Amino acid sequence: MGKCVFCGHSAGWFRKKHIRCIERHEKAKPAIQNLVSETLGIPSKMDGLFDRVKELSLSGFMTPEERKYYSALGIGKGVELMLDDHIISDDEFSRLEQALQELEVDHEIQRSTGLHEIMAKALTLSALNQGRIPSGLIKLPEDSPFLFQKSETVVWVFSQVSAAERTTQVQYQGSSQGVSIRIMKGVYYRTGAFKGHPVEVEKMKPLGRGMLAVTTKHIYFASSKTSFKIPIPKLVAIQAYDNGLQIQKDGVRSKPILLSGLDVWFASNLLSLIFEGPEEA
Repeated sequence: MGKCVFCGHSAGWFRKKHIRCIERHEKAKPAIQNLVSETLGIPSKMDGLFDRVKELSLSGFMTPEERKYYSALGIGKGVELMLDDHIISDDEFSRLEQALQELEVDHEIQRSTGLHEIMAKALTLSALNQGRIPSGLIKLPEDSPFLFQKSETVVWVFSQVSAAERTTQVQYQGSSQGVSIRIMKGVYYRTGAFKGHPVEVEKMKPLGRGMLAVTTKHIYFASSKTSFKIPIPKLVAIQAYDNGLQIQKDGVRSKPILLSGLDVWFASNLLSLIFEGPEEA
């Protein structure tokens, strides 16, 4: 007879888990996340949070490591709710620090759950929204290919970003009965060619995958194929899509650039706040 890995009682022949125990274990995961995220938004309910989380974890046969893991995910959800107004107030930040300490969510768990990055993004947007330049929230990769100006501060670095230039080509559709007439060497003109009608066809020119850095003054991109630098004050459009962020700078010949493989919501808000905010002296 095998014993259930959750409750420790007999599970029957060739079995290690009770179905009811599995169900309780799975229900406890979202329950803890929801409890933590909702409590962070209600200051009066912060007292006793650990006890309520522990009770849920015990009823779901969770290990201490699992309890901490799903608590961290819950804090991450709470941070996202706080960012609805793009600001994390001092009071909200105090509650986050309290939850991290009481729920025993250390740096290792924060990194494994992605909470560390969520917190850094939240503090970055909050600082920019308050007119401050964030510092010390990210670490510039050692293999960074960029040469930044002394008068600018790196705000965020995205890795594994794909860039593509949106180009429009004109093609002619329709039949033609004209005769080819040679005008000069290598150049031909077909009479009657204008019987067709022009159609604009959009194409994407890949610029490669690489590193994207945003500073207080510029957007930098570098891949094995190409590199570019766009002054943020020169941006005339920022368009967010489900699968990417399109940016375009001022200039008759400038073409829209589509960036994918990054957090679109964060990147669009980041650029907007830097564009609107004060520049460094």
